[in-house]
Amino acid sequence: MYLDPGSSSAFQETREWWAYSGILNRPRATSARGACGCGWRGAATYPIDWAAADAAGIYEPVIEGPQEDWEQHLEEVEARTVPLPAELAELLDRVGEQLNTLAGQAPVAALKAVAALETLTRRLHGQGR
Repeated sequence: MYLDPGSSSAFQETREWWAYSGILNRPRATSARGACGCGWRGAATYPIDWAAADAAGIYEPVIEGPQEDWEQHLEEVEARTVPLPAELAELLDRVGEQLNTLAGQAPVAALKAVAALETLTRRLHGQGR
């Protein structure tokens, strides 16, 4: 999520809520919009109701609009991607199920399996360059 602190154009940007909550003389965000690591930014902005913020002072109000915009963006990106072959998708589903089961029975073994998958991923990624 991208927080808009107002009209100023020169400021250090972060996605941490506390930095735009107005505490410690920090700028207070007036609105939020969806954002993605790919660089996409939602067109719509949504006002932040700071009065509805967590009474404990965590300052993480729930704003549905940016989340919904981001989910729509992901659906659009996914619709444009090349689908996995069915056999590979089924295999990955089975691996996920096995890891979930293993995590409940032997968590350290599950971590070892995840580490092996990460090693395989890095090796395959290096071959694709």
